[in-house]
Amino acid sequence: MEGSRLPTLLCATACALSACQPDFPPPSEVHGVRVLAVHQDPASGVPGGSVKLEMLVADERAATTAADGTTLEPPPVQIRWLAGCNNPPSRQYYACAPALRALAEDPNIATSGLVGEGSQFALTLPADILSTAPELPSDPLHYGVSYVFFAACGGAISTDGRDGFPFGCNDPSGAPVGPSDFVIGFTTIYTYEGAENQNTNPALDGVDFDGVSALPALAFDSSSATPPPKTCTADADCADVAFSHRAVCSEKNTCAPLVSACSGKKCPSYPVYPHVESASFQTFTGENEIMWASFYTTLGSFEDDTRLLDDRVNGPTRDSGTGWRAPAPNGERRTSTIWVTVNDQRGGVTWASFDVVVE
Repeated sequence: MEGSRLPTLLCATACALSACQPDFPPPSEVHGVRVLAVHQDPASGVPGGSVKLEMLVADERAATTAADGTTLEPPPVQIRWLAGCNNPPSRQYYACAPALRALAEDPNIATSGLVGEGSQFALTLPADILSTAPELPSDPLHYGVSYVFFAACGGAISTDGRDGFPFGCNDPSGAPVGPSDFVIGFTTIYTYEGAENQNTNPALDGVDFDGVSALPALAFDSSSATPPPKTCTADADCADVAFSHRAVCSEKNTCAPLVSACSGKKCPSYPVYPHVESASFQTFTGENEIMWASFYTTLGSFEDDTRLLDDRVNGPTRDSGTGWRAPAPNGERRTSTIWVTVNDQRGGVTWASFDVVVE
């Protein structure tokens, strides 16, 4: 196992996810398997305490056709988690390479409590996460850091990963899948000293599409006042739903606004605006906590992929929305899913999604 190449692999992965390569599409365009966010509960770690992680993963792989003409749906996405890297040297994720190599070689890794599968994973932080953390004169407060790595695979997860990462992803023939079907990454858990420094996750009241609530928006928080989506089997089922455009039945059997497909430079831009609860705007070490929204779509494009919501110096921004443009026509009615994630600088996150039908 070539563990010495892990830092290079992880750096390349982080670069790819942020679309820093010129040949990559905008990060807002969702194709294949994509990990859009990881939610932590609680949003700050506690020494010896448990943290529950939940992944927002988008699966936009297309069905294929077999030799006999039958349609083959892609297999479900498999997810694996790997914890165990706490307070690495320099506090940077790439310094976790030795810990990952050791875990990969541990015959008891399956029963260590550091490996999980599925979209949810709970882990227990070390009781000494704060006492073993370095104390630097430049730190505004004392804190520990834990990294949890993950893999989302559009095939079968294997344990023959490369470059020191314990997981691989293979197609039915046993060959490695392409990069659009395999995502590796990490989430960071911060443990802070002092009750006044603990983080909470942002919260969304809803999302507007073209000036009107995009309900049914699918909020992460199950306690949200946002009503559930209205299901449907035909456009007539959506006659009583009020959107900014005529409500029709989407491919996912939920009522959604209908807009026209468009090509050219004069296509309209439909505002997408997240409503963030006022309590989400927090301060941290005497300054406003940085918070931003990221936007993703399966069809169409955004004017801005990311918008700043809370500035460190000036506080909440005046314009936190962006514009979405419909895709060009192709002769068919299609459904675009739009996701909005809200993130803060300490790992807090929430999200919502809704559909738009394009014809």
